[in-house]
Amino acid sequence: MLSQTQFLQLLAPVVCRAQARGDASTAGFIDRAAGYVLTLLDCKEEVNVSKSQHRLALRRYQWFDQEALCFFEQYPEGVGIEVAGGLSTRFHRLSEQLDWPRFSWRAVNTPSVDDCIGFIFPELDNHMHVACTKPLEDFTKTIHWRQAQPKLIIVGDDKPLLGVKALHTLLLSIQSKLTDETPQVTLLVGCKTVSLSALQENMTGIDGIKEMPNIESRSLLTGLVRQYWPWYKKPVSGYKIVISRIFEA
Repeated sequence: MLSQTQFLQLLAPVVCRAQARGDASTAGFIDRAAGYVLTLLDCKEEVNVSKSQHRLALRRYQWFDQEALCFFEQYPEGVGIEVAGGLSTRFHRLSEQLDWPRFSWRAVNTPSVDDCIGFIFPELDNHMHVACTKPLEDFTKTIHWRQAQPKLIIVGDDKPLLGVKALHTLLLSIQSKLTDETPQVTLLVGCKTVSLSALQENMTGIDGIKEMPNIESRSLLTGLVRQYWPWYKKPVSGYKIVISRIFEA
């Protein structure tokens, strides 16, 4: 059972998304399902971060959504697997943007979080939630992994960026299910640049890595740094890693 502090932490990303105004800074990002969650829970929390942090979080959700839409446009009957996503409403946002959604969705969380999800979202044929004590390590063991089905795996778009150990654990859990016949597997993950760099040299079978575009800051100082020191980059907040065959890690 979640403590009050844990519950508020679980709710914070929902509050953040629900209060998106759809303005130009987030290219019209709106999350109606997040508003429904807050109404159901009779929650009137406010976003307790700066405007720049709020904007960055929304842009991050938006980037993951756009990459997911691209995946399902290419693989309409694929499956989305969201690992440790908490009270995610991504399935609902994506479904609103597709005329005839044919993809399915699996949300894998710890048992206590899964209980909350079960209270809020009813089980559907194409949207199911699964309880797993160690989601990063064991999610492939707790879902029905259909080998021939293209998969989109999403991890960490609203949590601290994954470090080397967590990213390595995640990749090994995926590796345990891969075979030579495995079709497309796309991993959208929030990770540290150094984490990916540390593992990349020891991996084979990753077809492409796409970094989330940097978010331009309105800070004059940051603007000058970018102008005169081109090597300067903000910390990475998302990657698209395409995995099409067995890799070694």
